[in-house]
Amino acid sequence: MQVQELSYLHNLIFKRSDLHFMTQIHILADENIPGLEALCGDWASISTRPGRAICAADLKNVDILFIRSVTSVDSALLDGSNVKFVGSATIGIDHLDIDYLVAAGIQYAHAPGSNANSVVDFVMSCILSSFDLQDIPKQTVGIIGAGNVGGRLANCLNHFGLDFLIYDPFVALNIPQQVSHLDELLVANVVSLHVPLSHSGDHPTWHMFDKRLLSRLSNHCLLINTSRGSVIDNQALFTCLDNGQSLRLAIDVWENEPNILWPLCQLAYISTPHIAGYSYPGKLRGSEQIVMAAQRFYGLDSLHSTAKSIFSLSNFDSIQDYHFALQKIYDVGADHSSFHAQLELADNSSDCFDHFRKNYPQRDEISYER
Repeated sequence: MQVQELSYLHNLIFKRSDLHFMTQIHILADENIPGLEALCGDWASISTRPGRAICAADLKNVDILFIRSVTSVDSALLDGSNVKFVGSATIGIDHLDIDYLVAAGIQYAHAPGSNANSVVDFVMSCILSSFDLQDIPKQTVGIIGAGNVGGRLANCLNHFGLDFLIYDPFVALNIPQQVSHLDELLVANVVSLHVPLSHSGDHPTWHMFDKRLLSRLSNHCLLINTSRGSVIDNQALFTCLDNGQSLRLAIDVWENEPNILWPLCQLAYISTPHIAGYSYPGKLRGSEQIVMAAQRFYGLDSLHSTAKSIFSLSNFDSIQDYHFALQKIYDVGADHSSFHAQLELADNSSDCFDHFRKNYPQRDEISYER
């Protein structure tokens, strides 16, 4: 176990009311979910598998399944299993067949907001690396989605007196920066996407940014996607860039991961393999949230969260001070360069995508909560 992991977890307290009962619980988990031995070792047995390799044959005698977004959870995986609880250490749930889980009586949980600070670090690093620092106050940032990530990004921009617009048809913020129609936001110099993936309803987000909407972005717009790959039509996006549209792309999420559209990756200003939310506190917070949900489900006393950010937004009085600190904590350019250097040497691009994520180094984060 990593020293940093121990430092995060050493204060966890478990109250054991029935150790014999608890040791009967068997957990199968994605091998890339951190901290589970420390979080669950006192009350369950744990086995791990690569997330993309988890299959129905692995679930014999498994009570709890802990996964990430790379594992699709549906009837094909769970029918005939003994799984009673599914926890996804992710903010999104589009990889879970919720209708099936409800019909089958299988409890589920995920980790909304767990990595929101980390994603804001990524977005702000993209913005600050794209403009001269003295020009940042001249830019307008368009935020699509006012949830955990979009809301914290707005907090950050507002803290430094930077201009932004925000669009979310489901949330009334009662602030002057909120716009009623998506088209009003397309004039922004930066557009950052923070929406869940949905295929139905009044405001579906699948291919929200298609050829028509992409063509309406302002000249030299910086388009940032850290939400879900299919929120943008990747083929349409490639066509726009390949045809010379003056668009700068910072993209971390892709359609058909890990078999992504590699020519699009080459045309992007910044391209990374779905690591925007990969701060260590964010990962650990995701682990803690699904473990606490499982403990509640089994009637066990819950642990206390220990995942903390190294800095808070309130520590910084100026964008200059913030920029200096963020560069020490996270540099998106370093991830972009490292990823592309590994791609140059890789025999299989898809394997490189997963390898980069699996072996991603620990990084800290700044807290953007009010």
